[in-house]
Amino acid sequence: MKNENDKDDEMMVILTEAGTELDAEIIKSQLEEANIKSNLISNIDSTRMMMIGKNAVVKVFVAKKDLEAASEILDNISFDMPDNIDVGEEEK
Repeated sequence: MKNENDKDDEMMVILTEAGTELDAEIIKSQLEEANIKSNLISNIDSTRMMMIGKNAVVKVFVAKKDLEAASEILDNISFDMPDNIDVGEEEK
C-alpha cells in the first residue's frame, strides 16, 4: 500500500505551457529519452485545428517527483530554427 508521500510524488504537476503541439511533442520526446513520463493537455479545437488567445497552449505535465529533472531538461531544449533553412522567396 502506498503512503501519502508516494501519492504526493506521483501527483502530476505542470512543467510548462507550449505555444504549439509541435513544441509540446518535442518536450515530451526529450523527457521520454530521460525516462520521465509526461502528459500533454491541449486546448486546441481538434475539429478545426484552431488555437485562439490565451487558451492556445498545450500544457506539459510530469510527476511531482520528476519536476526538478524535467525542468533541467526543459532548460536545455532549443526551439530556435537553424539559420540555413530555406523557406522560399519573400512575397512581393
